Amino acid sequence: MEQKTILFVDDERANLNTIKRLFRTENCRVLIAESGEQGLELLAQEKVHLVVSDERMPGMTGAKFLTKVRSLYPHIIRMVMSGYADIAAVVESINKAQISYFFTKPWDTDKLKRVTLHYLNIAGQLADENSTDLCNIHQLQAIIYEQQQEIAALKQTMEK
Repeated sequence: MEQKTILFVDDERANLNTIKRLFRTENCRVLIAESGEQGLELLAQEKVHLVVSDERMPGMTGAKFLTKVRSLYPHIIRMVMSGYADIAAVVESINKAQISYFFTKPWDTDKLKRVTLHYLNIAGQLADENSTDLCNIHQLQAIIYEQQQEIAALKQTMEK
């Protein structure tokens, strides 16, 4: 089975190093880029299944970067993370880049890893069958997955 690849884009090197360490024991490749431009260069050279981008970066915002990714590589799953409550940027990411997930910074390490690996597991389906129907199914699967996680957390809280 082919090892899947995640590309993380963030202008803060410390964040990229932390993320790279977080995924080092997982069966996936992790690429890092410090800008949207560098991310696009890597995408032109590497087969990537999932991209997670910071929103606020100099030069090219995450929304603009992910919109370009969607245009050039529609089969790649796109996610964004931001530490700012800039609702306009979030809306732009959702509407134009059609992101699959939004992480807030500082991120919850367990959630970042769990959600990213979940999307990575279904990424191959999108690459194999690049269709609107499959993309819609993917979106619904993601919603169901998140709701299942919330229900499990609530059950655990209630049992305590």
